[in-house]
Amino acid sequence: MLNLDYANLVQIAQPYKVPGREEASAFLSWFLVNIYRLDIIEVQDIVCDGRGDKGIDGIYVNESEECIDIFQSKTVQNSSKTLGDTQLKEFVGSLKQLETLEGVQSMISTTGNSQLKNLLIEYKDLLTSSKYTIRGIFVTNAVKDSNAESFLTATSLTTQLKVWDKPLIIQMYVPSEKAIPATSEIAFDVFGYDYVEYNRHLRKQSKPLCS
Repeated sequence: MLNLDYANLVQIAQPYKVPGREEASAFLSWFLVNIYRLDIIEVQDIVCDGRGDKGIDGIYVNESEECIDIFQSKTVQNSSKTLGDTQLKEFVGSLKQLETLEGVQSMISTTGNSQLKNLLIEYKDLLTSSKYTIRGIFVTNAVKDSNAESFLTATSLTTQLKVWDKPLIIQMYVPSEKAIPATSEIAFDVFGYDYVEYNRHLRKQSKPLCS
């Protein structure tokens, strides 16, 4: 089972550590690679955690789902410390600022984080477009308490906010080296539909497009 207690978290996040950034940044990078299944090169462009980040540690545009995930990551050293509603309220404040063009422009002009600034400039039109949904993703190795649960319930109607806490990450984590179980054979009826029969034992030599 995955162990997200602080001492072990530091070890599993070590390959994602960037000089000058804290463990929360490395943990978020680990999360994006192992839970979101993103490429590490792509993750380096997503994570913007650092001084002046305005409470935004990463921005990921999912074009297929037409949503923009805004990340904040927090780590706790004491495994008995839980996640309450205070940090979630602060995060929602940052999310609401991204709902308007004026708010995005204000964040661009006031942030001291160059990577965040560049991401906001790049995605400004998408952030303020009605086509894309903004989702807040809070990532932590703590366990959310009843105050956090109540806040999530109260804000669900106005703000899309999801907390990936310790139990959820452990539940959803699948090691990359874990073998995928073999699937059983299935059959379905295609009567009334046109279809092409494929014989995997026959191979057709295709001609080159150019010589």
